[in-house]
Amino acid sequence: MKKLLFPLSLILILVNANAQTDTTTIIKGKFDFEKTRNTRYISTDEIGTLIGLSGHSANKMFFSYQTVNSWQFDRHAYVGAGTGLEATGNKGLLLNEGNSKSAIMIPVYCELRASFLSKRLSPYLSAKTGYSFYLDFPTPALVGGGFVEGQVGLKAFINRNSSFNFSVGYRLQCLAVADKYASQFSDIVPGAGPPGQTTKTVEYFNFLSIHAGFCY
Repeated sequence: MKKLLFPLSLILILVNANAQTDTTTIIKGKFDFEKTRNTRYISTDEIGTLIGLSGHSANKMFFSYQTVNSWQFDRHAYVGAGTGLEATGNKGLLLNEGNSKSAIMIPVYCELRASFLSKRLSPYLSAKTGYSFYLDFPTPALVGGGFVEGQVGLKAFINRNSSFNFSVGYRLQCLAVADKYASQFSDIVPGAGPPGQTTKTVEYFNFLSIHAGFCY
């Protein structure tokens, strides 16, 4: 199933981009940035990977697909809401006792993205914050948690209102640890909770984020 995720996601992105791109807007010759649309609704579809940087996720990889629906305030800034699918294989996370688990994360988040140059090529910054629903198999060791992610990327217009994006970033992911598996995490942090009640413990994961896709 995992081997099918990449080609299926790529087909979905290309179909969506083709369906929503007005071919009459393709610019011949010099690119005129002032003829691009200003305020408008846009969609972004990207595929990539999350690579663990330390601890239980070190050198482990998640396949990542993200889709964002945004409102562009001007030609340089837009804000939106997104979701996606992030899946890892049978050895996605290594626990202290040597147990490894396959897992799926479904992120739900808000994103603020800003580009800087009025040219065909422009660098951009992206900031995301949200919550990841963590589906652990076969027996849950971790459950969902919040995350923040920052990215720096390059935006290349392919016509007046569509662009190809490539980005590299960092994600700090917090996931709650199920009580029965708490002993397998040596560096868990007590979570917040009402006084006198058992609080959840949390584990922080660090990921390198790499994505590429289309904005249209």
